[in-house]
Amino acid sequence: MDDLHDRTTERRQVTVLFCDIVDSTGLSERCDIEDLREILLEFQTISSWCIKNAGGNVVNYIGDGIRAEFGYPLASENEAESAVHAGLLLLRGIQELSERSTATIQEPLRVRIGLHTGVAVIGKAGLGHVHDATEIVGDTPNIAARLQEIGEPNSLVISGETKRLLRGKFSLRPLGMRALKGLSRKIEVFLVLGEALEDDAAHRARHRNALPMVNRVAEIGQLLQAWELAKTGRGQTVEIAGEPGIGKSRLALELIDKTGLPDDLILAIQASAQHQNTPLYPIIRTLEQRHRYSQG
Repeated sequence: MDDLHDRTTERRQVTVLFCDIVDSTGLSERCDIEDLREILLEFQTISSWCIKNAGGNVVNYIGDGIRAEFGYPLASENEAESAVHAGLLLLRGIQELSERSTATIQEPLRVRIGLHTGVAVIGKAGLGHVHDATEIVGDTPNIAARLQEIGEPNSLVISGETKRLLRGKFSLRPLGMRALKGLSRKIEVFLVLGEALEDDAAHRARHRNALPMVNRVAEIGQLLQAWELAKTGRGQTVEIAGEPGIGKSRLALELIDKTGLPDDLILAIQASAQHQNTPLYPIIRTLEQRHRYSQG
């Protein structure tokens, strides 16, 4: 039986990242082709590392560009955040490579990155893709590719659909509603400036307003019991575990509200899948943020 009929497909929400080198044709005309090839191979290596380190999968190499996806095969409530982290990481990596490129081929290396989140039919890809890659049917990858085309060199541009999943964790600049080639509707577009700095109180207020508390009386009771024991000097550690999206963070926020503690006595430290190879990253980032706010 043809393996085309053996592939399983499913309807999923995914975030697609598309990264392309600026003026690659011009570079090939102006530069020594062997030296350029070495730079392009290093570009692929750096891009693949940044994407995989942030939890994404490289789908294929298209000309002098790379397409990657987040949220498949494993679904994640943080797929859009992971993709933006990958894009920012990639921009930093390309900046370092550009310095070597200027020294080697006397030309800087610049890229454009586009991100879009949408629902697509997705499954195992056929020949011509990287090992274990997938193919996507739908306009999600096309929109990501069009978004990178409208960005300035060395920029990361995302759609409004992606922006709505970022939970305020990044600093963005609105670029308005844009008409994209081949798309009947206009797309809201944002430029990613970097990670947002936010104190713990603002973080809690934003999530508290966004996530209503429903049917968690028993769980809140257990947390409050642990809190009462802690107040008597019997220290408590509580683990809240569950599938993504069931309200673990909201449950913790409810406990904070009910304790009545002032914000300056509460320290929230959040891990990041994108920095799992960086020792003590959550603690270091929290201390850096508190220092910046104290200086501001």
